[in-house]
Amino acid sequence: LERWQAHDRDLRALGFTRDQRLLASGGVDQTLRLWDLAGVKPKMLGLPVPRDSEVARVAFAADGSLLASVSGGKIHIWKPDQAG
Repeated sequence: LERWQAHDRDLRALGFTRDQRLLASGGVDQTLRLWDLAGVKPKMLGLPVPRDSEVARVAFAADGSLLASVSGGKIHIWKPDQAG
């Protein structure tokens, strides 16, 4: 088991794509991060996306083409293939 630091504060949300290649994480530090898990070590894709409040939920579309996140009572839609 390996531990890796991702957020500066508590983690609130995790979501995997169906194939488990991508992981989205969000937390109290008001950032959304996208991780590529296909390699030996997890690799963060792009820069952390700052939000206006803590990231409460994340979820991928069934085909992995879209990522939804909830922060500040708003739903944000992302295209993971455009990260990093």
